[in-house]
Amino acid sequence: LDPVMDKKSYLLWGLALLLVSFFALYAHIHERGFLYINGGNQVLRHEARLSGESPFFNPWQYRILSTWAVEAHVTAYEKMGVPTPYYSAFTHFRFVEQIIIFVLCFFYFHRFTRNHLLALTGIVLLGYAMSYSVSASDLSFDTYMDMIFFLVAFMVLERGRSLWIIPICALAAANRETAILIPAFAGVLAVKSW
Repeated sequence: LDPVMDKKSYLLWGLALLLVSFFALYAHIHERGFLYINGGNQVLRHEARLSGESPFFNPWQYRILSTWAVEAHVTAYEKMGVPTPYYSAFTHFRFVEQIIIFVLCFFYFHRFTRNHLLALTGIVLLGYAMSYSVSASDLSFDTYMDMIFFLVAFMVLERGRSLWIIPICALAAANRETAILIPAFAGVLAVKSW
């Protein structure tokens, strides 16, 4: 990033990213409500996916990475004696996912502009879109983890490190089948560079 920026500026930009993530998550939680997340459909669907009995059709049974990662958080919170382990694990996991997305976007946007305010504007617009993604939707951990994989893949491809796509695709495929687009993007960029 900008070598002229001091530590205080970086802390302010980091605080801005945290606030955007908080408000995007708050809007989702407010819309769905505590009971929905702590013991309603969010928990029922999570447990169904763990047992391989998801009410949804293929390919849901193959989307295991985010489900296992969330379950690890639920188990840890249960062992710590957190009174609402599902709610805490679900919201904290989603909050961390959003922070990672916004930080990656911040660096990705800086590939196109050095204007920090413009990059933050893009992140705020993304956060606004995320806050309205509650229509017939749970916290959608796999969708947001998918965004993380795509952003990492784009950044890797942009730097010309094409071999990194193999481990990224392996992890991304365990999360969601849309990872098939990552090698497709790598192919398009390879053809374009020819």
